[in-house]
Amino acid sequence: PSGVVTDYFRNGQIQFTGKVLQDRPKPVYDGKVSWYHQNGTKKVIAVFEKGVFQKLEGAWLADGTPADPNYLALYNKGLTHYDEGQFAEARPLLERTLEHMDVLKGKKNKDFTTVARLLVEVLMLLEDYNQAFARSEELVGLDLRLLPTGDTTTLYDISTWSAMATLSKSDDAVLERISQVGLREARHSADVSWRVPYLVDLG
Repeated sequence: PSGVVTDYFRNGQIQFTGKVLQDRPKPVYDGKVSWYHQNGTKKVIAVFEKGVFQKLEGAWLADGTPADPNYLALYNKGLTHYDEGQFAEARPLLERTLEHMDVLKGKKNKDFTTVARLLVEVLMLLEDYNQAFARSEELVGLDLRLLPTGDTTTLYDISTWSAMATLSKSDDAVLERISQVGLREARHSADVSWRVPYLVDLG
């Protein structure tokens, strides 16, 4: 679509509103455009001129807190707690770091996946397998978009996703889907050691 566009999340909340000159092969925005969180709060207001970014007017987390460009300070505090074995203290700092990064940089970048991977490890150590599974699933989805097919980082994350699915007692359909993704990626891997099934049985 082109012209003034309003896009919606599946839950009916507005996701985006603004002028779009064209939407393919990628959107070309013009004027002031706004993105929203799924809970209905504003996420980003930015100004474009015929597809060229001009300025950021505001960015907020889902709870309405202004997004902080200095999110690395949060990450470093979380990393310090992690290094000291204080995983419960590290968790909220890493989660908050990812919230700020999502708003200001988006998820489709190496910095986001690096922090997300550390958070998955923290969640595993805290034995919160349901959250570790959800984060692992998101991480694999990002890997598949960002990394070459068969990349060993993706295969590592798929293995973690599979293990967390088992520990969180996911149903057979989920386990089968993970196995299929893992096997498909493994077929394209140059590393022979990864060419094994990804359905992990931890008893």
